[in-house]
Formats: sequence, C-alpha cells, structure tokens
Amino acid sequence: MKLTAFNILAICESLAKISEKEFDLNTACVIASNLNALSVPRETIDNKKNEIITKYAEKNKEGEIDYKDDGTVKIANIKGFNDDMNNLLLSSVDVELKKIPKKAFENMNIAPKDILPIINLLEE
Repeated sequence: MKLTAFNILAICESLAKISEKEFDLNTACVIASNLNALSVPRETIDNKKNEIITKYAEKNKEGEIDYKDDGTVKIANIKGFNDDMNNLLLSSVDVELKKIPKKAFENMNIAPKDILPIINLLEE
C-alpha cells in the first residue's frame, strides 16, 4: 500500500490508540503487525523532521538551537522550513499492511477521528 508520510503518522497514531483496547487474538496480531510494519517508516520520518528542524532552527551564541518561551523551536526561514516539511509529509512509501476485520470494532465505542485514518485498512 502506497502511503504518504502524513498518512503514516496518522495511521500510527490511530493504531496506537486503538491498540490500548482489547481484541481477539487474530485482530490484536494484525494491529501489532501493522504497528511493527510502520515503525521503520515512522522512525525515518521522525529523523527527517528533526533534520529539517535543525536545518532551519535559529541558533544561539553557542550554536545550539534557540527556543521560544513556550518551548517551541525558533525557525529562521519559515518558508524554507514549511516547503521542506510539506515535501517530507507528501513523500510516499510502500508499506505492507494487513486488513483489520471491521467486526472487531462492533462492540466497541470508537470516535470517528480515531477510525478515519485506518478506514482503508478495514474489511467486511
């Protein structure tokens, strides 16, 4: 399945949240397998995000990243930062993900925002 970096991050967040619920063994294994399959692409995305932040961050006199009062990084070139970050989030990669049986969610309350990122992984 071809996914953008943005989709990978959203799917990871959704799977992590639903993985806290209890499922039958087969469904739990599928969810765990999908989280595992996404772990390497997610780590790569996180590393590239950190590289972009470091590249565009303002530096103090000691050459260290400078932070705002709220703890966020001060960005020197916002346009360049946004362009690079958008390119990263729109980049795509093939990931082998398994379908999750829709019936596994029948007796569960789940918010639409949590199911939306994984909607294409659900099967009847």
